Amino acid sequence: MEPKFSEGQTVTFNKCIEGKTENLKVGTIVLTEKSFQPEEITVIRKKITVGSTVSYTVSGARDPSSTKDIPTSLIKAIYEGN
Repeated sequence: MEPKFSEGQTVTFNKCIEGKTENLKVGTIVLTEKSFQPEEITVIRKKITVGSTVSYTVSGARDPSSTKDIPTSLIKAIYEGN
């Protein structure tokens, strides 16, 4: 079950992710970079492996049907809370 954040709640993301981004599980909450926009909290929905390249299908927690594929390089932090 994915954790849900409340309006105004403070959460901590781990930015020490070197070597971790290629083995994330479905349901992991990550902070992703967006071009020229604020970072976005998304949830990993699917891992995609093509050869040695890993990417993920992610979506916002509020709208899981609106997905996009991102490379691991856009993942900036991982939520590791309970």
